[in-house]
Amino acid sequence: MKTNIKFFRMIILLALLSWGCIGFGQQSETYYYAVEINGVLCGYSESNKTFIEKNGKELLQVTDEIVVKLSVLGGDIDITIYNQYQIDPETGRFFFCEHKMSAGVDIHTVTKIVGNMAFFTSLGEEPKEIELSPEVILEIPIAFPHLMNDFIKGNEQEKSYQVFDDMKGEIVEKHYTRVGVEEIELAGTNYDVTVLEEVNKTTGTKVKLWLDNENSFPLKIYISGRTIYLADRSVKKMIKTADLENLMFARVNKIIPDVQNISYMKVKANVESAGEWITTESLNGPGQKFTGTVTNNLIEGVFEIEQQKYNGSNAPAFPYNYTLSDSLKKYTDPENLIESNDQILIDKANEITDGSDDSWDAAKRLSKWVADNIKGAIPGGTSAINTYKTREGECGSHSRLLAAFCRAVGIPARLSIGCMYTTHYGGSFGQHAWTEVYMGDAGWIAVDATAFEIDYIDAGHIRLGEKTSFNPVSMEILEYEVADIENGKKGLEKIQNK
Repeated sequence: MKTNIKFFRMIILLALLSWGCIGFGQQSETYYYAVEINGVLCGYSESNKTFIEKNGKELLQVTDEIVVKLSVLGGDIDITIYNQYQIDPETGRFFFCEHKMSAGVDIHTVTKIVGNMAFFTSLGEEPKEIELSPEVILEIPIAFPHLMNDFIKGNEQEKSYQVFDDMKGEIVEKHYTRVGVEEIELAGTNYDVTVLEEVNKTTGTKVKLWLDNENSFPLKIYISGRTIYLADRSVKKMIKTADLENLMFARVNKIIPDVQNISYMKVKANVESAGEWITTESLNGPGQKFTGTVTNNLIEGVFEIEQQKYNGSNAPAFPYNYTLSDSLKKYTDPENLIESNDQILIDKANEITDGSDDSWDAAKRLSKWVADNIKGAIPGGTSAINTYKTREGECGSHSRLLAAFCRAVGIPARLSIGCMYTTHYGGSFGQHAWTEVYMGDAGWIAVDATAFEIDYIDAGHIRLGEKTSFNPVSMEILEYEVADIENGKKGLEKIQNK
């Protein structure tokens, strides 16, 4: 099962939304926040506001340290986060921010603002320069004047904004809808708040915000079973480990023992997803048909999946010689966690594929090597090079290593994210990642080294996207078929789920 990608998305939200009531007053202050998942207090944030002098000017500096303790499938994952913002008190705009995160792998991003340009760097990726037009909002986690003016002081019921995302280095659209007003008690104090729902139109992420009516600072945040709220220092001694299995698995109470030979499946699904914007069109593709609706990344409908096996016909020669469009070239380049330019990975990929008949033969050899040599572990290596060195990882680790191997020898490859049927918990769908390789005229071919499906995927896989997550509300198997290996296609057994 894929774990770390989803954790990192949660980390991003914690990083951006964990400061609450820090104001612009001229004194240093420390604040604490609690992190709950499914009612379990599993993390805290300690935030500090100080004033520093730089180039003869007094600046506001906000630093934040977050600790979250999680567990899934028996593996513990401790997440630590460090953030820093340097802010001009006169304008309320940040000109420097840094995020450091660790959960089995390190993520480090830095943004510097100079005039109307943002200069963004992320570990393992090429630097970006982003032009910021006047309407783009530079959000800081201690003040939301646009929401204060429009929703708390004003009477807006819904409104969209262009916002710079300093975790990804890109401009996104955020849409807000007024939910209502409430009075809440946190850390022994009562607050009058305005409640808003935020939908990120780029990633599909949905967040519920409780904003202090006096200053618009977020006092409480809710996202997909996770709640962050103002607390006191005692929270640091109270945290326990939260089990994420109820968030990552949807039980269907149907055991199919021969998972690898599931050839057809019809599934009724109610799923929330975040990470990329999803449409009904994006859920349809080779071997997968979706009928239903997608509303702000809430997927409601029926998936029909048919197992497809590529026989290698007309595969590109090896070394890979297929002409690539601009949209495909990025899948041959290195990126964060897929270090296909690492010489160790290049040398090993060349060794494994030496003498391959064509690019499909090369891809299968690489897939088999990953399946045979990388054992399952949580959190595991996570990045391609770490997975190769440690020889262990969860499904995301397997998939990124295979993608890096393929890219290292010139074969376009990418991750595919969604869910997979498993016999866990009496039959369930769990969040999962696998790999797709581009085979010229045949298009993208899916393989799953984690499941030892080195040249195909079974029909228990449901694809949601490349950078998204699986947050199930409910899943139900309506029909399925399992291939009879001994008798071939003629031996298919179709079972109606009553």
